[in-house]
Amino acid sequence: MLRFVYGACGLFTTVMAMCALADMTRQSNGFGVIAAGMEFMAWGTFSGLFLTGAFLPGVTERFADAVFYPVRRLKKPAPRLSPILGLIGADRFDEAREAFQRLLGGPDCDLPAAWLAWFRMELENCDNPGAADAVAERCFAAPRRSAAPEYAELLRRWFISAAGTEAEERVRARIREELHRHRRAYSPGERRELEALLEQP
Repeated sequence: MLRFVYGACGLFTTVMAMCALADMTRQSNGFGVIAAGMEFMAWGTFSGLFLTGAFLPGVTERFADAVFYPVRRLKKPAPRLSPILGLIGADRFDEAREAFQRLLGGPDCDLPAAWLAWFRMELENCDNPGAADAVAERCFAAPRRSAAPEYAELLRRWFISAAGTEAEERVRARIREELHRHRRAYSPGERRELEALLEQP
């Protein structure tokens, strides 16, 4: 339905852009040409955005994320995370786990990249879905949530790992809670993807 609306708006703005272009060719003075040219550019820009939304919706969402959520692209990596990643790369998982505990055990634990790295270590490197589940629960039990794509990625990976297990309904409930209580921490594209997960049978 949304793509149909985008398509209809794209067709309308394209027609308006062509009308502005025709008007520009009929102008006899410089001011008229400039005014019609600006109108053509405005309608043409909207036409491009609507048609992209209709036929390439992913591009539109990424553009909107970059415009309205620029801080997400500028976040610095979590402090002291690189040494922990080095421990994981060296298969020193017990030491990495202790380092994660120290890093995320304090009141300022809103470090999404660190939570995601810890979850992936438990699930992928240690093949321990139970430990990964506990990490995710601890992460999303925290009251604060900054706007960072790592949180959406962690929710996606958590949902996939829990699919078909007794933990699935609990993870679904957590995703619904995130979309309700911390909605502003997720971009429109991320919210759409998380809502699509909830629609899966």
